[in-house]
Amino acid sequence: MKNKILFLVAVVGIFAFGLPAFASISYSRTPSGTEITSPVNFNVALDSFEDLGCGANEPYWNLIIVDSNDEWYYEPDFTVASTILEFHQNRPVELGSYKEVSPICCLDSNCNNFNGGGIWFEGGQGETIFSVVSGEPTPPPASASLISLPSGFVNGMLAWVGNAFTDLAPLIVIFIGLPLAFWGISRVIGLFRFSKARKDD
Repeated sequence: MKNKILFLVAVVGIFAFGLPAFASISYSRTPSGTEITSPVNFNVALDSFEDLGCGANEPYWNLIIVDSNDEWYYEPDFTVASTILEFHQNRPVELGSYKEVSPICCLDSNCNNFNGGGIWFEGGQGETIFSVVSGEPTPPPASASLISLPSGFVNGMLAWVGNAFTDLAPLIVIFIGLPLAFWGISRVIGLFRFSKARKDD
């Protein structure tokens, strides 16, 4: 009798509230293990963006790593929209120990403002999950330039200068060659006059 009552309660609950949803997240890190080298490749695949626990006003996401000193690192250029459910990030990681890899929910496409999703891909217990023992350090940020040049500007300018010299080559030859020619002719005439004057003497 008790079993029938439990069965009826379960059936009524399923119809009333639906089946519970379980988040499905696939995550991997290469190289794997506890002592690794840089760079590190992080791969994440989601069944649904809601699996990350982001809010409705957070339409972008990224990945953050936290070291043993609670310093966090992320790459704004890798921020993706909520419609993208696969995330691949190959990045240099500085030497040191790390205790957490988790998603962050971003309010903008550069992830200037973000919140934690409340889940972890790795770690989250305060213990070291991997240490980077060798490899390429994280490169310093590029210094800001005073003048921003469009892509290909330098190559285009060099090509234009080369074409200009090619087109102006005849004029350059004339402007340089004519004075030299007149100078050479005057020197030759001067030599003949000098030679004739000596013969007359």
